[in-house]
Amino acid sequence: MPLTISGATVGYDAEGISTLLDRVRADVINASKEELRKNLANLETSVDAIWQGHSEEVFKENMAEDVDRICSSLDTLYANLASEISQIGVRMAEIDNNLVKEK
Repeated sequence: MPLTISGATVGYDAEGISTLLDRVRADVINASKEELRKNLANLETSVDAIWQGHSEEVFKENMAEDVDRICSSLDTLYANLASEISQIGVRMAEIDNNLVKEK
């Protein structure tokens, strides 16, 4: 929880960071994955309308694998971001705990 003294706010707001991470996951990661999957479905519909045969199927499979790989990468990047922020929180807590020494 941040500390406010004379209008200056100092500290680490763990609840605020948690909310921010939730929003990043929902508004960036999940929204991006949904958009990728929706556009893949649209692409598959368009390809079905103009292309028939084995190459069509291989193309659609390759595109689906690429979308899956991108979605997995987004999840990995989010996990890395959350981990980095968590480590910053630990360091901030250590700093806060050592800011004023007991006599």
